[in-house]
Formats: sequence, C-alpha cells, structure tokens
Amino acid sequence: TLESPPAINCFSKEMYEANQKDCSKEANNWVCGCNSISYVNECEAKKAGLKSFKKGKCAKEAVGI
Repeated sequence: TLESPPAINCFSKEMYEANQKDCSKEANNWVCGCNSISYVNECEAKKAGLKSFKKGKCAKEAVGI
C-alpha cells in the first residue's frame, strides 16, 4: 500500500489566501511546518498556507517536495 505524505491535510487555501503579505520585516523565529519544512517565522508558514506549525526548526526536513 502507498503511504500518505505527512503533509496531507496540512495546507489550507483559506490560510494561504488570507496571509499573502510581506514577511521580510518579521523577526527570525523559526517554526517547523506540518509539512516538515522549516520556515523562518510564523508569517512565512502562514503565507505558505500551513494549518499548523511548532516553534523551532524541523528535526528532519522534508526532501523532494
């Protein structure tokens, strides 16, 4: 059987559409997205449309996405 990727149900079109803004002035406070990709801050994670994330860089980064 095929395994579902960890990012399944991780993306929110509503979150993506509501957060298309400039994040360059935001502080660098790394977060690990539910898609196993590290983002420089919550603003960037929300801009990517992620439903959830946790503080700190991901222990293991997703590859090949």
